Amino acid sequence: MIVGEFDPSGRPTVEGHLTLPRFGIFRTINFLVDTGADSTCIHPRDGAPARIPFDLLGGSVPSSGVGGTVTYFRELAVLEFLDVEAREIHKYELDVFIAKPEPDSRHSINRLHSLLGRDVLDRWRMVYERTDNLLEFIVRRY
Repeated sequence: MIVGEFDPSGRPTVEGHLTLPRFGIFRTINFLVDTGADSTCIHPRDGAPARIPFDLLGGSVPSSGVGGTVTYFRELAVLEFLDVEAREIHKYELDVFIAKPEPDSRHSINRLHSLLGRDVLDRWRMVYERTDNLLEFIVRRY
C-alpha cells in the first residue's frame, strides 16, 4: 500500500520520485492527488528547483482549465512510489506534462502543486477518509 497524507489545508498528497532520463534529473515531489487531471503534470514550483532545462523542452501541448490556457511540454519520465506494506517500489514509465515558469512570479502556474493524474491513479484503488486522516493507495494487480 502506498500511503498519502492530507496537507494542513486538507489537500490530498502523495510522495513520488520523478526521473527525467533525457536530462538526468531525479527529484522527490509531493504530488497533489487530482482525479480531474487526465495526466500527471509537473509545475514550476517543483520543476524549477529540479533544474529542469525548460528551454530544451519540446512537444508543446496547449491545455485549457479553470485558470485559463497553459502550454505544457510532453516529456518521458519515470515515476516511482514506495509501497510500505509490500516493501517494494512501483515504477511507471510514462509521458508527463511540464509547465514552464511564467516571468511574473504572481502568475498562478508558478504556484500550483504538481499533479498526479489519472494516468497513474487509474492503476490504483484509493481509500480517501479525510475525517480519519486516511489516504491509501492499493496497487491493482492485473
